[in-house]
Amino acid sequence: MLDQPGHLWLIPTLVVAAAFALGGAVGARRASQWWAAAVQGLALGAAAAVIFLAGDIVRRAIRHQAVSSAVLRLWVEAALLSLAISGIGAAIGHLARDRG
Repeated sequence: MLDQPGHLWLIPTLVVAAAFALGGAVGARRASQWWAAAVQGLALGAAAAVIFLAGDIVRRAIRHQAVSSAVLRLWVEAALLSLAISGIGAAIGHLARDRG
């Protein structure tokens, strides 16, 4: 959905971003230090980004759609954002657990 026209793609994007943050927080809840939680969140985000990108590649292959340079740039941006969001979610989740 990264390269679809209109603004409807924002809704699933927000849902996925929340899922990355929550997934990072849940995945790193047993880490002993905040940086270990962040690393676990980054690993989780990387795995999820690979799955999302693989799904888009398969979808494009089935539909015989070409991949433009703009789509490649969006893929890289999405992967970097998923890493950042899941890492930050993990660190925040760990810090909130320590305070609670």
